[in-house]
Amino acid sequence: MDTAVSVLSRLAEAAGIERRYWDIHGTLHEASPETLRALLAALGYAAGTDAEAEASLKILSEEDWRRFLPEVWIAYEGETDEMPLRLPLEEVESFRWILNLEDGESFSGECKVAGMPVEATGAFGERKMGLRRLLLPQLPNGYHKFSIECSAGNETAALIVAPKQCFLPPLFEKERCLGISAQLYALKSMGDWGIGDFTALKSLAQAAGKEGVATLGLNPLHALFLDTPEDASPYCPASRLFKNPLYLDVTAVPGFAESEKAKALAAAPEVAAAIEAAKSAKLVDYKKVAAAKLPVLAALFEDFLADKKSKRAKSFRAFAAAAGHDLENFALFQTLSEHFGTHDISRWPAGIQSAETPLAADYRDHFAGRVAFFCYLQWLCEEQFAAAAEAASAAG
Repeated sequence: MDTAVSVLSRLAEAAGIERRYWDIHGTLHEASPETLRALLAALGYAAGTDAEAEASLKILSEEDWRRFLPEVWIAYEGETDEMPLRLPLEEVESFRWILNLEDGESFSGECKVAGMPVEATGAFGERKMGLRRLLLPQLPNGYHKFSIECSAGNETAALIVAPKQCFLPPLFEKERCLGISAQLYALKSMGDWGIGDFTALKSLAQAAGKEGVATLGLNPLHALFLDTPEDASPYCPASRLFKNPLYLDVTAVPGFAESEKAKALAAAPEVAAAIEAAKSAKLVDYKKVAAAKLPVLAALFEDFLADKKSKRAKSFRAFAAAAGHDLENFALFQTLSEHFGTHDISRWPAGIQSAETPLAADYRDHFAGRVAFFCYLQWLCEEQFAAAAEAASAAG
């Protein structure tokens, strides 16, 4: 490694840049010098030449000594703590401190630095600095402000006092509670279409409640990419705001029992074959599940649109209005992913990579019915998930 790269490496590390990583296939990737220089420049550190990198490294090494107080200091409830002070060694003999609590109460005091041990020394420019610590009293939880005033200047730090542990509901403070976890896609039942669904979740919640279970943990239910349903990692969702409609119990959708079209489609040879293949698969076959569910759901949506004055139609419109642009844009994304055969927007026509472009507005109008369908799926997800949650609450 040459000197330039060595300087860049040290500067990148000091600036908090990861210089290498191992990918999922076990391959090591190292950032090139050009990449490091570009990242450092974006962070405000000149590194175009060796001399610039050395100068930036020196500035960065002095950074902690440029402030009398840290920008933020975190203490914990019920504990005393010490606020670090980096003060000029030869300029400051005393200072005044002010503590303003979140509730408006204020405290202050005067300190002589001669009685405070120096833990470490440093410098920036020609100014020599010394690290001292000021003992803080036990403080209430909250976001407070701590300031000092001295002959060398004034500074303020955010002082956050945090609880020692996360909040626990009162019940958990009194007794231990039983909880179970479930991967919804694996929660199979007699009536599923090859994947666990919200009805199975409702049944599990009811059964678990009868056995004294207090909590039920689930895998992420994020909406995935319906053009590639087999890419089922919850860590790569299409959206974290919405749910995966493949978890819908199609037969539980209001109107299914009355819809001759939907029932006939579900019984059609190709759909029935997809359902049976999905149910008999050793692993969840997301492609077959999608192939079975989405056409039947589309048929139910057509029936749903036939009565625009029904109570459910009004409920859907209220849901869509409350969800607003987030839902509409997500539904447009799913529609265009389906239309173009890919959710990789770099492969879409130019001018449609943003939902706010004129071309996107044209597509939104042209595919208004399909956009509404994807909004409808999210409404059904909310309905069925809410029903499961209500059953869980009723079961304790």
